[in-house]
Amino acid sequence: MLGKNIKIVLRNLRHHKKYSIINILGLAIGMASVILILLYVTEELSYDRFQTNRDRIYRFLISISYPNTGTSQSMAIGAYRMADELRPDFMDLPDLIRIAPNDEMTITHNNKTFIETKFAFVDDEIFNVFSFELISGDPEIALKDPFSVVVSREIAQKYFGSEDAVGQALHFEENDFTITGILAPIPGNTQFDFNMLASMNCAQQVFNRIVLENWGEAFVENYLMLPEGKKPADYHDRFAAFIDVKLEAWKSVSPKITLQPLSEIYLQSENIQSYFGGGNIAYVLAFSAIALIILIIACINFMNLATARSAKRAKEVGMRKVAGAQRGQIIQQFLGESVVLSLLSLAIALFLASICLPAFNQLAGKELTLGALLNSSMLFWLIFSTLFVGLAAGIYPALFLSAFTPISIMSGALTRGAKGRLLRKILVIFQLAISIFLIAVTLIVHRQLEYSRNFKVGYNKEHVLIIPSTPMELRGKYDQFRSELLTNPLILNAGGSSRVPPGGLHSSLGIRAEGISKEMSMAMQTVWTDFNFIETMQLELASGRSFSQEFGSDAASAFIINESAVKKIGWTNEEAIGKGFGSSVIENWDSGQWQNRDGQIIGVLKDFHFESMHHKIVPVVYFVAPQMAWQYVIRIALQNTEQAMEFIEQKWEQFNPNQPFVYSFVDTEFDELYRAEQLQGKIFTIFAALAIFVACLGLVGLASFTAEQRTKEVGIRKVLGATETNLILLITKEFTLLVIVSFAAAAPVAWYFMNNWLQNFAYHVALNAGTFILAGIICLIIVWLTVGFQALKVAVKNPIDALRYE
Repeated sequence: MLGKNIKIVLRNLRHHKKYSIINILGLAIGMASVILILLYVTEELSYDRFQTNRDRIYRFLISISYPNTGTSQSMAIGAYRMADELRPDFMDLPDLIRIAPNDEMTITHNNKTFIETKFAFVDDEIFNVFSFELISGDPEIALKDPFSVVVSREIAQKYFGSEDAVGQALHFEENDFTITGILAPIPGNTQFDFNMLASMNCAQQVFNRIVLENWGEAFVENYLMLPEGKKPADYHDRFAAFIDVKLEAWKSVSPKITLQPLSEIYLQSENIQSYFGGGNIAYVLAFSAIALIILIIACINFMNLATARSAKRAKEVGMRKVAGAQRGQIIQQFLGESVVLSLLSLAIALFLASICLPAFNQLAGKELTLGALLNSSMLFWLIFSTLFVGLAAGIYPALFLSAFTPISIMSGALTRGAKGRLLRKILVIFQLAISIFLIAVTLIVHRQLEYSRNFKVGYNKEHVLIIPSTPMELRGKYDQFRSELLTNPLILNAGGSSRVPPGGLHSSLGIRAEGISKEMSMAMQTVWTDFNFIETMQLELASGRSFSQEFGSDAASAFIINESAVKKIGWTNEEAIGKGFGSSVIENWDSGQWQNRDGQIIGVLKDFHFESMHHKIVPVVYFVAPQMAWQYVIRIALQNTEQAMEFIEQKWEQFNPNQPFVYSFVDTEFDELYRAEQLQGKIFTIFAALAIFVACLGLVGLASFTAEQRTKEVGIRKVLGATETNLILLITKEFTLLVIVSFAAAAPVAWYFMNNWLQNFAYHVALNAGTFILAGIICLIIVWLTVGFQALKVAVKNPIDALRYE
């Protein structure tokens, strides 16, 4: 019986090639898209799931609010001293660790210099919290001693070949570290992808007192593992009391501690200043929705075409019933046909996915393989989904066709029924509404990404070179180094700063301002500069002047603040000039000695973007401290860039022969902020286009059937004098009305979702009706082209042939 049904199914597929190809192709493309998306989403959701204690690991966040500007910040990058202050008050939280990544660690070995990028200082308890294993070495004591380090097998082989690396030494910048263990390979789906972990117990010898003792100096992320049975809420009040005491000077910005679960870090750190993260839950949800939409569209295509073809297959059903076939057998046949079709589509989809996977990996920056589908749960859901699609798509046509009696079929009741036409219209409206929604979403996503990339950041970011880290010995020769650079006419200017855009602002200090009482004390982000940084970056002044060596007092008592700082204090830009201002500053980097600096505000900078468009501009204060300006910026001429670069590198080697010349460009760094979003935007666009294409395939089949059904009517109208244009408009009119109804349904939904999505950006495009109208027009044009072509084929037929059609 089964073999007979399969033969019938295959024969029907062969006899109705056009519709079978449309259905199989639509399902195959849809399923291939779903497979790729499923691989991507599964990979994104799998980050750090291998961590044994993942449900108990949390990251500390400090959130602050600026009441005058209505802005807020959440920071995972915090102070080194925070853990030391927490431990005495939270003895019941023994597993509290710090991680301080360093993506440019200089290593000297055998008189050769190397840069390692996957390096971090960590507390020795890290092996109690995270599931990092050692191939050799004891995790209990591996990082107990200062200047101890564990390295990956690749690092060990790189520096020591086949020798046993344990016990060997590597020279890190200014200190020798002893290798005490070899890390086992860390799974690729982790944010903590390190190949060198050095003991934080050497912090007192390696780091300056400034960053170790100042609450405003942020360079570590703090993690803890909660005891069994405990929840973050159990510590809420104690953390609040801790903050009230330790950060009393910050009370104007309402600091508070929250705990972020490890499971949220990768996908939900978009608006958090952090070292880790990189994913975006919004895109994971969007891609999952696209996968579901594609499957729904493919199902709708099948149902529409199957019900539309019911008249064609009416006689077949009638004859089988006359021959004694029961309704159950009819249902079985049509469901079998549907399932066979979906299984064929799955086979083709796997083939298409395997072909497209390399290109998809390159686009997404992943290393996905179809082997992941062999996972038992993944394989089960793939087969289950395929069968479900086949059954769901075929159940209505099966029930619809099997319900008619032979008499009703022969009398033509089936072809005259309005229920099938109504259902098809509803499904087409749903399909078109989805298409309009996707077109609108794609247009808005691209508008926002272009807006972010081309947004005026407040300074000229073109042709500005960044040297991200300079050693102390070079800082002592800074004036001489700068003077040498400026001897070349290709070097337009050079300056130094503790922070360079588009990097994050991780240093804040309490400030004193004229007219602000001690009880209203506040903290601001702090940037230490030389005298030339503002001019080199071509930052614009809203009032006052910039730092200048012509004013002897600038080095000791001058401050510049940005417009956001002015608003926070409650002044105008002009009122701020000459106002008393003060803060605690470092007067001697080597000793880490702090001293109160009081003076006046000499200038107000126009707000500019230190960070991406996701972050609002925060209050910032600038003052002169050349010894703290460890990042250099060099503006070069537009022409002869390579020649200018060669000159800068030559001078670098002259003044700093033992340090590799590492650099980047501001505009490149700025573009890098949006690289992930640009890639995800491209991926979304591709799959949205595929969803629309699958919808068009169904529309082609349905339009072909509709035009075919009206062949005789078209012939009569041609005999009566109708032109081909009249006939095409007649057939497309019905679909035009469906597009209008679909637009009315889709536009409000798209507006709601995209308005919420745009809230992820502190600065974003405004939604306007034009975008949604354009989406509707694009959909209408697609429908006209698709339906119009099918209508044209009927309209150009000879009226005599059309009248003979049945």
